[in-house]
Amino acid sequence: MNFLNNGNGYELFREEAMMDTYVDKSLMIDELYRYTQRVKKYVCVTRPRRFGKTVAANMIAAFFDESVREKSRDLFLTLNIGARKEEQQRVMDTAPDGREAAGLCWGVQGRQKVIHINMLDLLTPEIKSYEDFYQSLKELLFIDIKSAYPHLTIRDRAGIPEVLNATGKKYVFVIDEWDAVFEANFLTNTHGQARGVA
Repeated sequence: MNFLNNGNGYELFREEAMMDTYVDKSLMIDELYRYTQRVKKYVCVTRPRRFGKTVAANMIAAFFDESVREKSRDLFLTLNIGARKEEQQRVMDTAPDGREAAGLCWGVQGRQKVIHINMLDLLTPEIKSYEDFYQSLKELLFIDIKSAYPHLTIRDRAGIPEVLNATGKKYVFVIDEWDAVFEANFLTNTHGQARGVA
């Protein structure tokens, strides 16, 4: 898989979490999940370089990705977020509407369809415009969707939202380096200035 439940987030995060220098920020998962259940379903994290955005993105993908559920659970139980599992399980066991209604992250750990994209990976030399960029993203994502849902019919001119809606599933999008496209060569001229800017 290119983006859909590819397990890359888990592999990359596990490497980081095993390092002696790793700073455990796994409680962020619980805060983000609660926030998306109560307030906004879209979250954009903007911080200066070297503040751990990529590690956080990989961590989020690793926690929710259904393709690595068991491995992921075992890893996260050793981190700070693991201390909340037993408490959350008690709440979920008594919640009348089940685990998702309780709004607790451990109820959906390893049970989500995660689309994990690093925008830098799409910025190859062949990409000369936003149209090329979008088409490349769309093609790779549609390969994943066709593989996961082989009986789904996709119109030639279908857009990403239409196809995802046709699956009848919900998705967790984790997009790393989301701003990279704004610094791409097709946006700047030979002097390094943004197009249209004097």
